[in-house]
Amino acid sequence: MKTDDVAPSGKNAEVQEATTTAQRRSRRSMGEVAPGWDELEDWEMEEWWKRARQIRIRIRRKKDPQAHLKPRTRTMRGEELYVSINRVLGVCGYQRRRVPPPPPKPFSNPVKPELKATLDGRRFKLKLLVRKAPVTDIMVYASPPRRVGQGPGGHYAFLGLLPMPKNGEADITAMFLAKLREWLRLPGALYHVPLEASRICIRTWPQDNGCEGRGCMMISHGRVERTS
Repeated sequence: MKTDDVAPSGKNAEVQEATTTAQRRSRRSMGEVAPGWDELEDWEMEEWWKRARQIRIRIRRKKDPQAHLKPRTRTMRGEELYVSINRVLGVCGYQRRRVPPPPPKPFSNPVKPELKATLDGRRFKLKLLVRKAPVTDIMVYASPPRRVGQGPGGHYAFLGLLPMPKNGEADITAMFLAKLREWLRLPGALYHVPLEASRICIRTWPQDNGCEGRGCMMISHGRVERTS
């Protein structure tokens, strides 16, 4: 993949709000999952309610500036759990579940905070470093290339599931470049930072049967280094 194929330079346009394929896919997945609740048998709904009663979620109170000091929680509803689980499964490419999966085991994320982003001649390579092979799926999100002086914040989009690592490295080049092509079709300076000498930022966290381990999120980032 040539750098001028994926990251042309030039004057950046004004940043505008734009919708990526991943965002449309996420909303479409949510819209497709929710009606499925009404298609369940009564006993299947009851299974979701049984599991949901064991889960408490935080109540957001936007108008209360002290909400973070005195958080309130409530029991999750069966339909909420059904949509939450099946939305993640849909994003990851799995079939919808009619009954809740077993509770996940404790999550772990073997991805390291460093990554390898290199340009060898005109060929771009992007690899995440891992301590060991993951025991569950690892969801991979990326932000568009950022200026080197910027930190790892910004807009993130789902790339796919972490490939099986080899020799402590997981190659995510192909999935990142596929997303980069989508970004480059969008208006705004956010999506048009030249790849060369940019900062690449990746977020990862595990998922097991639709349950996300966001508490194990790892942010990996580093500069694109030219090797020749």
